[in-house]
Amino acid sequence: MNGAHATSRGFELTGSYAPIGNLQLTYYADYTKCEFDSMIPDNPTLTGYQFPNVPKWSVGGTATYAWPLAGLWHAQLLGAFRWIGLQYDSSEVQSRSLAGYPTMVIPSYAVINANAQVSNGPVAFRIFVRNLTDKRAYLSRLFFSDVPNAPTQVVDKLLQPRTLGVGVSYAF
Repeated sequence: MNGAHATSRGFELTGSYAPIGNLQLTYYADYTKCEFDSMIPDNPTLTGYQFPNVPKWSVGGTATYAWPLAGLWHAQLLGAFRWIGLQYDSSEVQSRSLAGYPTMVIPSYAVINANAQVSNGPVAFRIFVRNLTDKRAYLSRLFFSDVPNAPTQVVDKLLQPRTLGVGVSYAF
């Protein structure tokens, strides 16, 4: 990107709350306004649009519940949610009249993850699920072109589909 000048402003809000002894709730919200103010001459990139691969909004949170079991064993349940707002692809927003490439949009998406763990000192047994709702979402989009201003191939990087797993760990 050949920007002459850009501005980035935003804020982040994070926090946590423990409504009862063993439950911990956390959250975050991000707003980022990141755009070109001016461009070098003869560049087809438009000013005033969000930078590529930078969502204006993203929010998320977790809920963790932990409790003691018999003896030295402990259990923990965790659920996590995140929402990522609309993004432009890895090429900037360009003017078609100035021979720029087409602009692709990466739609917003939400994903839920969960896991459970039982541990005793350095030993832990886990089960997890990623992308609980099996949401099909795009993380990035790239296009390749043999012809100027006409994409001939679009390559999407997708969010990992629903994945179930188990794990055992030992901390030294």
